[in-house]
Amino acid sequence: MRGFTLIELLIVLVLVTLIGGIAAPSLISAAEKLAQRSEVDVLQQQVNALPAQALMEKSAIVVGRGDNAIDLGEGYRLTANTNIVYQSNGVCLGGNAVITQEGQVAFNVSLVPPFCQWKGTP
Repeated sequence: MRGFTLIELLIVLVLVTLIGGIAAPSLISAAEKLAQRSEVDVLQQQVNALPAQALMEKSAIVVGRGDNAIDLGEGYRLTANTNIVYQSNGVCLGGNAVITQEGQVAFNVSLVPPFCQWKGTP
């Protein structure tokens, strides 16, 4: 019965290491993209839930500047140059909003009436 020589084992080990070294950056990049996409999905869900929140609280929600900015967590805030009003029945006339992270613009968002839903991906 014949086994593998030390040279053969070393060659296989080197090849496996090279393949791993080539594949690892791609896997890391894919994981980072997936994490970013997941973060955007969470933001989109939070923005799209605002009509239901206004309906449940039976009070209007105003998205604007300053005190009317909405905190979305993780340093993100939803603001608008022109106030966007979610009425107490959940209906909204739409408008353009900006999601900022730590003061920097992260996304420009178009909110589509009648419920000001953020459609599509940024």
